[in-house]
Amino acid sequence: MYPKKKKRRRKLKRYNVFVLVLTLILIFLIGINTTIIAMYDVLPYKYLLLYLVFVIGVPLILIQFMVRKRVRWHTKIISISFVIVFIVLLGFLLYYLYNTFSFLDAFSNYSYVTHNYKVLVPSNSEYQELNDINNKNLGYITLVNMDYSKAIKELNKKVKVNSKDYLDYTTLVEALNLKQIETVLLTDSYYDILKEEYDDFETNYRVIFEFSIREKTNNLAKEIDVTKDTFNIFISGMDTAGVISSISRSDVNILITVNPKTNQILMLHIPRDYYVTFHGLKDRDKLTHSGLYGTEMTIKTIEDMLDIDINYYFKVNFDTVVQVVDALGGVDVYSKYSFKAVDHGYYFKQGYNRVNGQKALDFVRTRKVLPGGDIARGENQLAMLQAIVKKASSPAILMKYTQLLDSLKAGFLTNMSTDKIMDIIKMQIDKMPSWNFTSINLTGYGSEDYTSVFPDRKVYVMEPLQESIDNAKNAIKEVMDDKKLENSYTESDGNVNIPTVVKPTTPKKEETTTDKNKDKEETKKDEDEKETDKKDDSTSSNKDENADKNTDTSTNQDTNKNPDDNTSQDENLKDDQTKDEQKTDKDTNQDTENNDDNTLQDNGLVPTN
Repeated sequence: MYPKKKKRRRKLKRYNVFVLVLTLILIFLIGINTTIIAMYDVLPYKYLLLYLVFVIGVPLILIQFMVRKRVRWHTKIISISFVIVFIVLLGFLLYYLYNTFSFLDAFSNYSYVTHNYKVLVPSNSEYQELNDINNKNLGYITLVNMDYSKAIKELNKKVKVNSKDYLDYTTLVEALNLKQIETVLLTDSYYDILKEEYDDFETNYRVIFEFSIREKTNNLAKEIDVTKDTFNIFISGMDTAGVISSISRSDVNILITVNPKTNQILMLHIPRDYYVTFHGLKDRDKLTHSGLYGTEMTIKTIEDMLDIDINYYFKVNFDTVVQVVDALGGVDVYSKYSFKAVDHGYYFKQGYNRVNGQKALDFVRTRKVLPGGDIARGENQLAMLQAIVKKASSPAILMKYTQLLDSLKAGFLTNMSTDKIMDIIKMQIDKMPSWNFTSINLTGYGSEDYTSVFPDRKVYVMEPLQESIDNAKNAIKEVMDDKKLENSYTESDGNVNIPTVVKPTTPKKEETTTDKNKDKEETKKDEDEKETDKKDDSTSSNKDENADKNTDTSTNQDTNKNPDDNTSQDENLKDDQTKDEQKTDKDTNQDTENNDDNTLQDNGLVPTN
């Protein structure tokens, strides 16, 4: 009996150690999760109460079942199983919480910007690297409120250069040609603009050195209670690669007005080429160029134009769209038009389309084949934003939560504090509101004019229509006044198109009624010509016979008579041919126009009715 009791005691001891380890792990996970939740105040009160009951109360009861001696073994085993399940769930919760708050701390409270620079020389220059331009003359373009002094100072730490400033690109090039300077200093953003405006720019110049400077920036946030008061968010999108904090053009400009009381979201798209007056400056320029001076200039310029306060901003890279949509498992986006995207040839139908990351990028970047050009592209960008927000605020996001956070880390920043973001998340969890999305566009007409970036030449700009600006102001005011606007996006009826690549084909031309009539007319004309030729041959034969039988006088008479007859026949024949050709050309033009219209509709270049 003694060996059995000893064995039983050893088992009981091992069991007690096992229970102690499980208990300590459970208490540790409960403690750390509760501390994080309390610290960031992430749960609404009703869910916090459920958390305390479920995550703290239930495990304590299970621990009692595990340690009490009078509890049956099968009850202990069941209790242990539930404790293990709780440990696994609390581990996942800790993982989610850690990813969430490390992500928020990484991109919020953003307080610096990155200025990127390039040093260039002419393509035929003998200079190959930075040391080659030591003690040489360096030129740069002076823009209002743009300071190159820090960049030149940083460059002089590596080599000694004699810097000279120029008013515009033309005078800078003239100085290079006259050998007044040997090298040029440009910001990355201005370099990209010159590449677009001058086709031979990359051919004529070569980059020999690149460097960056980081500096602190002002916090532009205008704090507000985001759970009770209406607020404005500016979204700036950059269509370039590189660090998201880099100074760059603002290729996408969207203003979002959010009313948390009415669950109304107003999305306003402002075209990148909108011809506006920059804040604090006299000259007008494209809105996209305001990004050269920093996000602060873009925000203040829009505030001046719309007479509003912008509370927060978000800056994203176009590559972020690909990563976010893929992390969400794709989204259903509404298209106002049927069209074929230029980059990869995806065909989008009017209505809802299910897209992955790459298709989403093509959807928001396509412009030239859309009716309305940049205005229509802006509508697509707003539709994509609505699709992403809708999917991200749905319960389906729970299964893809960490993938979504990972996709945002590299290409997403904001000046909205972590506390404000958590307030919005908590409100969404608490009320689970169904948001009403309304989208509008600022409009204008194409023109050419001088800009502050290009003061020496006219470039394409969009001249604003004051009526559209006034309409946008009124819409924002209505949202501020707690009015609900018309929803711009109807619910999907389940008939969702999956865009596929459409390869260009040369359609076979079908024989139309016009073609058949044209063939009949050509056949009839050929028969008439043959009959005319027979008559001419018959006349010629008669002339020859009369010439043999009659005298020279009668021959002369015949000869003098027949040319007039022949000339009359020729003129009549030419008139008939001209009429036939005009009729044929008219039919052919009509048929061509019909075929062109059909081709445009087939390729999706016109909106469907």
